[in-house]
Amino acid sequence: MEIFTIAAWEIWKIRNGKIFEEQQPTLRLWIVKLKEQVLLHLHRVPEGLKQSIVQ
Repeated sequence: MEIFTIAAWEIWKIRNGKIFEEQQPTLRLWIVKLKEQVLLHLHRVPEGLKQSIVQ
């Protein structure tokens, strides 16, 4: 469920970039931003579970 929320939030931020800052939205940009956020959230996951999430 949390990954869905992160993905939706990143789509929202890319949408805002297009509307307010005239940035070009791309799938590649969304994937990069999503990976960055997931890696930040992994700091909250216990060490034993990280390997199953990262793979």
